[in-house]
Amino acid sequence: MFYEVGNVSKVVQNFMIDDLSDKLEIKSKEYYIGFNKISGTLQNYEDLINSELYVDFWNPLNDNERLCNIYNKIVFWKNIFNRSRNNSYNILHEDGCILVKFYKPIYDLNNSVLITTYKIDEYGEISIELYMELLKNGIPHARSVGFKIFIPTNFKNIEYYGRGPLENYNDRNKGSNLGEYKSDVDSQF
Repeated sequence: MFYEVGNVSKVVQNFMIDDLSDKLEIKSKEYYIGFNKISGTLQNYEDLINSELYVDFWNPLNDNERLCNIYNKIVFWKNIFNRSRNNSYNILHEDGCILVKFYKPIYDLNNSVLITTYKIDEYGEISIELYMELLKNGIPHARSVGFKIFIPTNFKNIEYYGRGPLENYNDRNKGSNLGEYKSDVDSQF
């Protein structure tokens, strides 16, 4: 089911959806989620984030890439998300969840479209799907695809499952055991 909301409030199941001029808010008794409609990004999720969740196609060059002098071939990926601002979006209700889809044309890539889908369940848990429809041939591959976010400074402890406890790479990870690790933020950098 598709909902055209447009600067109004609407109750769907146990969700309250407020479609404001620059912001889309989804609320329930348990949580608050806010999206920036201009950038198409998750902007608020309770008190857990204090910046927008940006799609990021860049990471610093490694030594081999510097030696091959590929910077000029791939630099357009560096800020590509920030250069496109005209988003469209829709809101769907599917299987008891709210789906918010943002469609972002990437002008530097012949109007290719980046589609970010946020699926919000009744408990406020969010899963994010990222899809890019490339409409131009001969584009160098994106070296990195991920999200960039800043968390509140009062978050001091880290707990994760993965290879650790020290830094490792896909081609050199045999010395790092898979397990659960705990640390604090200050000891990471």
